[in-house]
Amino acid sequence: MRIPPTSSTWRRPTRLASFKITSFYHVFFDGNKRTGFVVGILFLELNGYRFTATEDAATQAVLELAAARWTKWDTRRFYAQTQRRNPESGRIEAATERRAEGEIMHLRTALSWIALMLAVYLSAACHAGQASPPPMVTIPAGEFWMGSTSEEREYGYRLDETLHGSTVARRQGWFEVEARRRPDLPAYRIDRHLVTNADYARFVADTEHRAPFVSQSVWRGYRLVHGYPAVVKFLWRDEHPPAGREQHPVVLVSHIDAAAYCAWRGARLPIEAEWEKAARGTDGRYFPWGDTFDAERLNSEAGGPFDTVPVGQYPNGQSPYGVLDMAGQVFEWTATLFRKEPPRYVVKGGSWDDFPGVTRSAARHGRSLELKHILIGFRCAASSWQ
Repeated sequence: MRIPPTSSTWRRPTRLASFKITSFYHVFFDGNKRTGFVVGILFLELNGYRFTATEDAATQAVLELAAARWTKWDTRRFYAQTQRRNPESGRIEAATERRAEGEIMHLRTALSWIALMLAVYLSAACHAGQASPPPMVTIPAGEFWMGSTSEEREYGYRLDETLHGSTVARRQGWFEVEARRRPDLPAYRIDRHLVTNADYARFVADTEHRAPFVSQSVWRGYRLVHGYPAVVKFLWRDEHPPAGREQHPVVLVSHIDAAAYCAWRGARLPIEAEWEKAARGTDGRYFPWGDTFDAERLNSEAGGPFDTVPVGQYPNGQSPYGVLDMAGQVFEWTATLFRKEPPRYVVKGGSWDDFPGVTRSAARHGRSLELKHILIGFRCAASSWQ
């Protein structure tokens, strides 16, 4: 992680305004320069990511701050480095190490607040001209069954084996990470539909955020099953989505891109538990419609058409709350970490290219936050009061 000269001299221009990081810690940290300095650096260069010189920089900063829980180790190391660089505090280097844990907990709490405040600010400042936001569904507060039982996992394995002759899921233990539990969630809202290319195009036009695209060399580096020719039909050209696909779910967006879009709307990515409750309700059903797989209720490898389709084409596959396309179509990014080092985030729902077992609501996989995949899209969530 790079260390800039000082917080007082670090500036990044945006189209909204030029600003100094020092102005943030006086507002959010009551003049605590030590914490403010670290927050300022995280704000602009979290994990070495350099933001572009537009208001998009601030948008991406919001999402990075909101995801800051997985940066705990880097923040601890950076905290110690900043103290060694500061002549005034060199004499308390040992104390710094002992106090790091408590300071990090304070920092993590403060980051969540600054992310929320910045998201509200950016929502008002950046998308005044945006069309009406996509419809959202309110999910009531309460407990629900999350994860899977051994019986459900066996059902998933057998579906893949009997319908497609595939033993990959069983051999690799894909479904053994679906811990059964009963979380209690407050009420929240979630998009009824997946974010479409048309939705994302408005975001790109309003913020100059990068359009969905991946080069052949980068794609090759992912080492995925699909060759680059399969990617071409999903590529955007001149910041416009492929013709005729405006109402298809947007793909080729990283976790960073997805969270930036949601922040622009004044929303956020759902955590895994929120996504799963919205998909299956409270009774622990295997799929949004029940416990029996039905290829006619979703877009998956079992029934074709082996491509994305316009959102909302499978009303018989809606969840108990009326949320659509939560099985098949595309995997969906969540805000929940699957693994910390290197950071991978949970994706849910399966895709148009997946076997039935993966399309169960409890199924989960982890993907790198920088991955841009033709099988991964997203939807946004928000607190019930937003």
